[in-house]
Parts: sequence; C-alpha cells; structure tokens
Amino acid sequence: MPLWHWLFSYQANFKETLIINTFTESETQKRSSVSILSLMAADVVGISDFFDRDRVIEVWLDQKQPDDFRIEVIKHLVECGQASDVKFFEAIHPDWPEALKAAAKEAAFTLKMKNAPSSTLEDPENIPNHLSDSAGIALFAKLESFSTAALNNCLALTNAEVRYRCLHELILRRAITIDTAKTFMKDSNVKTRFEALIEAERLGLIVSEDEAKKVIIKSEPKRSGLLSSSSNPTPEEERWWNAYRHQKLCMHAEADLINSLKPDSLHSWETELALYDAYFRTHSAELRANLADGFKGALENKFEAHTKTFSNLGLDHFSTSKNLLSFIGTGLVSDGLTILCRHGSNADLPLVRKCVDSFEPYSSIELLRFLAKFGEWEDIERVVKIVGKTDPRYYGLFSNNDDNYDLAAKIVCKLATRRTIDLFNSSISPYIMTKILKFISNRDFLSLTDEHLLKMFSNESDNLRRMVALKCVQHLPKTRLSALLERYQVNGEYRYYNVIHWLDLGVSMPSDVARTVAKRASS
Repeated sequence: MPLWHWLFSYQANFKETLIINTFTESETQKRSSVSILSLMAADVVGISDFFDRDRVIEVWLDQKQPDDFRIEVIKHLVECGQASDVKFFEAIHPDWPEALKAAAKEAAFTLKMKNAPSSTLEDPENIPNHLSDSAGIALFAKLESFSTAALNNCLALTNAEVRYRCLHELILRRAITIDTAKTFMKDSNVKTRFEALIEAERLGLIVSEDEAKKVIIKSEPKRSGLLSSSSNPTPEEERWWNAYRHQKLCMHAEADLINSLKPDSLHSWETELALYDAYFRTHSAELRANLADGFKGALENKFEAHTKTFSNLGLDHFSTSKNLLSFIGTGLVSDGLTILCRHGSNADLPLVRKCVDSFEPYSSIELLRFLAKFGEWEDIERVVKIVGKTDPRYYGLFSNNDDNYDLAAKIVCKLATRRTIDLFNSSISPYIMTKILKFISNRDFLSLTDEHLLKMFSNESDNLRRMVALKCVQHLPKTRLSALLERYQVNGEYRYYNVIHWLDLGVSMPSDVARTVAKRASS
C-alpha cells in the first residue's frame, strides 16, 4: 500500500502519528517521519499533556539519539519551526560531536536571520565559522537590505560564495578600503580575488601584469621528481585571468590598440577582441564580416603573414599551425559572438543563427540572453544545442553548471509561448525537459493531455518522471489525478514506483497538504 494512502488513513491525526512514530519505530522510520513533516511544512505539535511541543523537541535532540536523526530534526526546525526554537541550539551539550555542534550553530544563526537579519549580522558572535552553501545562498540572496557594518562582519565567513557576495555588494557601495581589497586579493576564491584586484586598482594600487597574474592564478606548481614546473592554472583561473586581461585592454585608447595589433600572430587575438568590445560602433562591421565566414578570411591572412615572418621555422611548424586554424576559429567565433550579442540588436539575429548553425560556437550567457530577447520558436533547438556545448579552453566550467541549464529552460518556455504541445512533442533531452517543467507556467502545464503525461511517466529518466508527477499533484484536480493513477496502474507497459508514490500523494492527502508537499519536494 503506498505511503500517503496509509498515512491519511489516520485522518486528522496524521501529524501526531508521524511524531509518535519517532518514539516507537525503527531508526530509519524515525528519520523518515521527520522528513515527511518537513515536506508538509508542518510544525512540531505536542502529543499529550506531558509531551508538549518543547518536550518532544528536547527528546529528539537528546544526546542518546543517533546523530543522523538529530541532524534531520535540526533541519526540520530551521525550515518549519518557530523563532523561539533558537533556545534549543544555544544550549548545546558539550559532548555533542563537532558536526552536530556546527549544525546547531548554523541553525541558530539561520533562525535569527529569518527574523532580524541586519541586527543578527552586526553582532559577530552570532556568525558561525562555517555556513553551508544552501543556507548561505538562501540567507544572502538580498544583500541590499543588510547594513554595511553587517556585510563587513560577514567577510570573515569561511563560505566562499557568501564571502564573495558580501565583498561584491560592498564594492558596489564603494564601501571598502584599499587595505581590505588587498587582503581579499589573497582569498581562496578566484572570483573574489578578481573583484578585489579590480577594486584595489580603482582605489589607486599600482599592479604590474606579472603581479596581477600571481593574484588570480594561485594553483600550486606541478611537481615532477625533484623538479617542479611552472604554475598550472585551473580552468576557472584561466577564465578569470583572460577576463582581467580583456578588461584592462578595453581601457586602452582606440589608437593604442590599433598600433599594438599583431598581424602575423596566429594565437594573439586579444587586441582585436578588445577593439570590437570597447569600440563596437566603429569596429562592428569588421566583427560582423569575420563572424559571417567564421573568421576564415582573417585567419588565412594572419597565417600568410605568419609564414612570411617566420619562414625559417620549417614545414613541420607551419603544418601544425595550419591544423590549429579550425580550433582557433571556433574560439574566435565564440568570443566574437559574445561581443556581438552584448552590443547587437534584433538586426543581428540572422547572423547569430548562421554562426550557431554553421560554426558550432561554445556556450555563453550573452548568446543565450540574446536569443531570449530576440529569438523565436525556431531558436529553441539552438538554445538546447548551445547550453550543452562546453568550451574546451575552460573545460567543465559551463557543462555542469545547473544555473545555465535553468536559464536555458526559462528561455525555451518563453520561446514556446502558445506552442506547449509542440514543445512536448519534440525530442528535447529528458534532462532539459525536467528543467522546463520546473519553470513552465501553470496554464501551459494544464494544456498537456493525459497522453503527454503518461508518456513522461514511462520515461527512463527518474528525475523527469518525478518532476512531472509532482507538477501533476500541484496543479491537477483530484479527479484527474485519480484517473491518471488508475490508467497508469492498469497500463500494460512497465510501471515505476516513484510515479505511483507521488500520484498517490495527490489522490490520498488533503489538497492543501499534497500541494505543499509537492512544491517542497520539487524544489
């Protein structure tokens, strides 16, 4: 019998039943009961005069309880508890394991932040040494509401992303000193070092190119036997170093950039790209012409000049260089498209489409945003193609970034306006379709037929089946959910339990509870 059908057989007492389970059932069932309460967004309730709410929580957090159970309780109180629950975490037992102590301190901090964020941060004693990524990103999403003093206190946090966000906000406020900027030029996070370096230079620090490179590229030297080779930058460091160099070049006068062009250097295109970006109006025609043929003509001209300048290097050198032209061209098209999409207009859409179709450019946020702004239905395939095209110059930076796939899914939903059925009849990968379901509007989801839903219920992707079932619980009436569950169960094809599990939630539980659980489970 599915879980939700069993649970609701207790009718109005299902919350109390779950709490009682934490005292009577196995360790696994105890943890599961607290997890279900969290999914329901249900606060803890007392189960008798003796076991009131506070007493239940005290027993749950008793040091005799297993650590993983207490961690589950702490997470539940943070998500669904009351402001007064801070008291349970401020009186931590000295014998608690370090992991539990850290979780309790983070929980106390999170509860205080929910109620009075700025005043909480203004007292350094409130700030835990460690803050998880999930808690940090959630709590520090809207930094504009924090005081400058509070943000300065957060610069000591060990969470790199939160530290970066706070520094970035302080820079936007022009509220850091040159000494603070110099301190964060040594940060462990390359993104933080980059911002600190730029701000330190703005405040008057003179930094040579070699010194700047040492700030951004912190990787340890590669060792081979007794000797060590030069520093080997990570892909992310390489990316930020190139961004720094590009930003510095864009600050040069146009005439200086033109004078520093290297017409015989196959691998040196930084100056041309800086001209296109910083002086787009006067150099956009050249950029568009180069993009139109995939930089083929420009590369051949440079290759010819290169062979004349370095004629003494021999045929092997030129053969190797010639073979690299295609790889260099793909990178140039990618960088050139990024600049065109940053500055261009709707009139550039045909050229952008041609580049995506013909030259296989690498992924870029600017390209995705351009298609979101000016694209149409036919560009959905291009968005899907682009988001999965990893740049080998910075391998791994884009392909595993969920934020970029989220952006692509939002763009697809926008471009598919009034064509939801066509979208779900297409052959988009299950991974991206799962993302699309995350952002699709209620109206568009309700336009899907039972056949579309049943087809996705049978997809091999566990995540896609789970997402579509949860969306059904959130948006479909009980009568349609019941009919879908019945059709799915009697279907002769292979049936998956996670579909039955979540559809049973919508059929068996009160609608408000079911929708709350589905919303929290899908997020």
